[in-house]
Amino acid sequence: MILRFSTAALVLALMTSTGSAQSAAEQMQKAIYHQQTDGDLDAAIQGYRQIINSSPADRKVAAMAQFRLAQALLQKGELQEAAREFQALSNYPEYKTVIAAMAGRIDNGARGSVISRGTYNTVNGSGGHYSHRASGVELTIPAGWTISDSESSDHGDMAMINDANRNQLKVWMLAEQHPATELAALLRHDVENKASMRPAGWKIRPESIQTGGAGDHQYLKAIADYSENGMKVVELLVWARSTKTHALFFTTGPQSALNALTDSLGQLVSTAIIP
Repeated sequence: MILRFSTAALVLALMTSTGSAQSAAEQMQKAIYHQQTDGDLDAAIQGYRQIINSSPADRKVAAMAQFRLAQALLQKGELQEAAREFQALSNYPEYKTVIAAMAGRIDNGARGSVISRGTYNTVNGSGGHYSHRASGVELTIPAGWTISDSESSDHGDMAMINDANRNQLKVWMLAEQHPATELAALLRHDVENKASMRPAGWKIRPESIQTGGAGDHQYLKAIADYSENGMKVVELLVWARSTKTHALFFTTGPQSALNALTDSLGQLVSTAIIP
């Protein structure tokens, strides 16, 4: 039997009952949310640094924060800083097993490189192909794009893709079975549920909603607006559901980048395979 725990559950399991540990747990959960769910890497990086610098009573928490700090910097494209933070993991030799479990194993065999939640194969050095193990979702990664993945919220996994213009695209994936007759209602529920998790003021443009597909494969596309630090932000979302799989493709950026974001996300979605 394989037991799977969400990242939040793992963090809480590693906490002690002291007040400082509980504070570190809360900081960790917020930072993970910023990194994996709302895509605010700067806020995630700040949260992980606060945990590390506060010297929490449980060094496991600091080790996990150190790894995630390096990972977030890598996602942001700050390679030199990420390399320094990865080196700092040597400060936690007693938790190398925990760190290894978070990183996932790397297998450079003929079948490709195993990231933490899926397998990525390069194609003649120009782009590649990613297969998510649990759901079977397949993504085509063009030349110049990079991908990483990790566990995410609601028992799903998240693939994070940086395109050639350094826009970050995300794909949340979950193996989830439902009859075809329920898919349309589930997609509408997905929109309502997303609104409850987004920042205050987040709102879907009603005219942007498009539905498509039929039978056992259906989708819903939408654009949402909100403000962050005084800047107007747009979020593009594509929910895809089949009788076997639940996926969400999304990206955020300034209003001025709407066309570029639309092109990048459209390219990713149009080449994806949803079982």
